[in-house]
Amino acid sequence: FSQLPVIDKKGKIKGTISEEIIVRTLLKYHGKIFKIKVKDVMDKPLPTIRPECNIDDIYRILLMEAPATLVVENKKIKGIITKSDIIAYCLLGVSNKGI
Repeated sequence: FSQLPVIDKKGKIKGTISEEIIVRTLLKYHGKIFKIKVKDVMDKPLPTIRPECNIDDIYRILLMEAPATLVVENKKIKGIITKSDIIAYCLLGVSNKGI
């Protein structure tokens, strides 16, 4: 599932909202979700990494902890890496080596 970070007005990461949460909430409230606040249904924040982390570290985080990780630099979100991103990277790496 896709996910997005939830941040407050100051840019601090507060949680995560995912497709799965949205679908569950739609089913639970029979589609009447327009008055429900994100803070009431969000999950815990995704783990964060620095841009200089290596792929092995990211892989371990994604394997053990979460469906995605946020890339954070100077307290600002620079990107999000998912399991699908790692799979694509590995496949392109294999294909680029001619194997």
